[in-house]
Amino acid sequence: MTTHTKQIAAATITCLALFSSAVLAGNSPVQGEWQVEKAFINTETERTLNYQFNDDRLVGRFLSVTPQGISTTLPGGANCQSPVMKETSSTLDAWVAATQSIPEKDAAKTYELELDGSAKTQVENITCASGHFANGDAGGDASLALVNQRLLLNWTDGTILLLTPVDKNSKPQASFDCAKAASAPEKAICGDRELASLDNSVARSYRSFRKEAVSLGNKDLENKLQSQQKAWLSQRNSCNSDVQCLKKSMNDRLETLAHSLDGV
Repeated sequence: MTTHTKQIAAATITCLALFSSAVLAGNSPVQGEWQVEKAFINTETERTLNYQFNDDRLVGRFLSVTPQGISTTLPGGANCQSPVMKETSSTLDAWVAATQSIPEKDAAKTYELELDGSAKTQVENITCASGHFANGDAGGDASLALVNQRLLLNWTDGTILLLTPVDKNSKPQASFDCAKAASAPEKAICGDRELASLDNSVARSYRSFRKEAVSLGNKDLENKLQSQQKAWLSQRNSCNSDVQCLKKSMNDRLETLAHSLDGV
């Protein structure tokens, strides 16, 4: 690359960053902290999906949108720097069809969004000046649809996420009574919104797969889940108050639980 080309490229990125800040510096409705409330999948697809409806690896995770960048605690993460957003208007069916590459007719119903597919929605199409949006895809972009003060986000593997604004004044709520937190890991979980959310996800996922094992009459699977959960709790507790260690431990456990029924 010549010096002149490098100068042009640098100037282009600078302009994109300045434009991005101008777009988001105002009262952009998508700017702020969001949390995944629900996860939807294409109910008519014939391929094997990585995620399921309301997958515990996705529900509860966070999305942060600022003029400087977009980040998320979703699997794969995001590192979208100086995001440029282009606002358009669309019907919900058209937005789902465009982001998921499916026919527009009844597209919202295909994902069982329980929303009027013909309703008009404000759409923010994101382009990252640098970095990536999802799963490390270079130059990856995304699209957000604003619906009744909530966001719909097209995520990876054909997944659509519904996000709600985070109440920053609310206290973290774990799967256990934080008033009775005694150990270092429990206190750390109760003091961190992301850790508390992950704790809830692990507890919910474990209960769900154990219930499934019971319904299948598979005692071996039930016993295996119980012994694995006990061993995992011991491993998690070895993190003590190390936040990053706790996050990794819980995310790893969610991934393991997600494959509990593989081969059953």
